[in-house]
Amino acid sequence: MERTTEVFCDFLSITTPHDDWSKLQGELDPLFDLTGASVDLKGSNVSIHRLGEGTCKQLRRGSVCSISATGAFLTALRAVNSFRGYLAALSTVPHRVTRLDATMDVREDAAPVIRALTAAVNCPDGLSVTRKRLKRADCTRYLTTRDDGQESGTLYLGQTRADVRPVVYDKQLERQSKGYPDPGPLTRYECRVRSRVGPTLRDADNPTALFWHLMSPAILPRPPSTPPWSSCAEGYVLPPMEQTTAAARLVRRVETSPDIEALLLLTHGVGEEGLPLLLRTLRRLHAGLGGAGVTPART
Repeated sequence: MERTTEVFCDFLSITTPHDDWSKLQGELDPLFDLTGASVDLKGSNVSIHRLGEGTCKQLRRGSVCSISATGAFLTALRAVNSFRGYLAALSTVPHRVTRLDATMDVREDAAPVIRALTAAVNCPDGLSVTRKRLKRADCTRYLTTRDDGQESGTLYLGQTRADVRPVVYDKQLERQSKGYPDPGPLTRYECRVRSRVGPTLRDADNPTALFWHLMSPAILPRPPSTPPWSSCAEGYVLPPMEQTTAAARLVRRVETSPDIEALLLLTHGVGEEGLPLLLRTLRRLHAGLGGAGVTPART
């Protein structure tokens, strides 16, 4: 069994009091501008940003605000060295981690792994996670027949809203089904953890101890060098967020926006008048927002 990566956070959601919504938006918006995240939706109570193949949804409802980032969004943040900056932004307001997915990929065929875990659930002794024996009725399999004739897919160990829910699935099969290149035999081990367990942003930054605390020994053998895990551990300090100017954010958003690129391509279709038309339209919209007019010469 060969690990392909260390344990990483593949989904993260938090809640924060309604009164901190504006402050959190003020922390996240500059970060998203600099990473090149595009805005799918922006409203008074909901915002959705897209980066790479992932999304981050900010929803204000009742007395709380929730912020949820998919695994693909977090992966894209890591690719531009902004993941810890994202965590730092979240840490600026009172919050509670409501779900954290601690994940590890292993270079092995998933089909026999899923068969073995299914057999363990069905055996007389059963399979126990966090000292609780999993009920057969709470474990769900979604299988398909691969090209090699073996059945493989996804195994959910526990109820949907369980405090701890391990998920094991065939990552190779998933990637191929979506049209991506074949990564070779690959099993994904995922531990979905909810708030009652006590995960923190510290665990999001490095979920290794949390992962092995919950997945061993039932799902995987624990490596001997793994540190112990405890909730709300002390001694965790996030680096301060990088301070940037509004001008730098503006330039970054313009340079990375697919909408701007599409508009510039449209100007070519219009002809020589295309770019002046775009600038006049932008000046009109800018004036409508209360901004000062921009003369053609300054433009």
